[in-house]
Amino acid sequence: YTLVDYGYDFTTVATDENGESNDVYSFCHSCYLMQIPFIWANYDQYDAIHNKELCMVKPKENNTYVFEGSQSFVSEKGNYLAVQLTSSSEEDHVIPIVFYDSENTGAKFQYFFSVKPGTHSYLIRVSGDYFWDIYNIDTLLFPENEVITVNSVRILDGD
Repeated sequence: YTLVDYGYDFTTVATDENGESNDVYSFCHSCYLMQIPFIWANYDQYDAIHNKELCMVKPKENNTYVFEGSQSFVSEKGNYLAVQLTSSSEEDHVIPIVFYDSENTGAKFQYFFSVKPGTHSYLIRVSGDYFWDIYNIDTLLFPENEVITVNSVRILDGD
């Protein structure tokens, strides 16, 4: 028998200046959503972007956003992450948002998606990821990017 990991889980490894390898995101998995968050926020027939706001997530330092944690929002209806971003670029940019449990080093995952020029809303059903339910995801990390500004980050009730 061979132990197999979940299909989209992987470990990212970085090499430091001494040539030694370090696990950067142990047990991390990635989802490539590309245009889906834009479509859900702007063209969803149920208008989920206007669901009840459960939490306005405030920025800390270095594009890090910290909140009480996913365990305080878990419900049968699920949860969405709604973000509003402004891109000063004239072309789309693909960015990741890293989600993690600050008390559990291995509980990290990331969503990659495409950000359009101008100011737009993006919607991700975060409760669709099993890490949202089994860990207390309490920190979001947006990439440092000169052309993209994070305007707002909210946790919404599902539907």
